[in-house]
This record gives sequence, structure tokens and C-alpha cells, in this order.
Amino acid sequence: MIEENNNLEFSMHMEKNRKATFVDWPYDDESCLCNSKNMAEAGFFRLKSENEPDLVKCFVCLKQLDGWEPEDDPWKEHKYHSSKCAFIKLNKKECDWTMDDFLKIEAERQKSRVRFHIEQQIEHYKQEAVKSREFIEKII
Repeated sequence: MIEENNNLEFSMHMEKNRKATFVDWPYDDESCLCNSKNMAEAGFFRLKSENEPDLVKCFVCLKQLDGWEPEDDPWKEHKYHSSKCAFIKLNKKECDWTMDDFLKIEAERQKSRVRFHIEQQIEHYKQEAVKSREFIEKII
């Protein structure tokens, strides 16, 4: 599962792959700032979710955002919610990337993946600690 997610996210380096995830995007209209073209340019790809039809994720910092409005600017929202994102800091169109840019983005993406998985494990251990404490308190 982790490897499958990594392959998916790695393929999102390419803007055309990110744009292809925005099938039936509710804001795919030229009058909307958060149309699929602008979302993909800002580093986002769409996650499939029945509960959140406008859920997107940055392929580098892994930040997930939803609750989009037609007037939301994807670049501004990305920067506001994840100002340390390497993709946002790079501030270049894909066609202007150098190999060095690509490698730096990939290194930062890998750091984000590790950080995400560590945070998940910490949360899991916290939940287990609560359960253990409750169990101990019941038997004391």
C-alpha cells in the first residue's frame, strides 16, 4: 500500500498527470480560479472521496485541502496552508525546471512522506496508550 501510494505520488511530478485526476471537477470552468488547470499548476492532484468531492493533495508537501470556492486561487491557498512547501518555494512552471530542481523537489517529497508516516505512527501509539491506560484503570 505504501509503495503503491509512493508510485502514484511520484507520477504526480508531471502536471499533465495531476490534471488528469480532476475528472468531473466541480469548478472546471474558465470563470473559476480553482479550475483543474490552475489546481494542477499549483501542485495539486485530486483524491477520490465520496465525502469530500473537492479534496486535493500536493504531490510534494502532501498537504490536503478541501472546501474550495470558485474564487479561491490555488497558488495562494497552497502558500497560505503550506508556506514551507518546496514546490511553492521553487515557484517555477514545470517546463522551466532543471534537473537540480527536480531532484530537490523529489528529496523534499520523500522527507514529507517520512514525516507523514512518523506522524501517523505517533498518533497510533498515542491511541494505544489511551487504551492501555483505560484498561489498567479498570483492573486497578
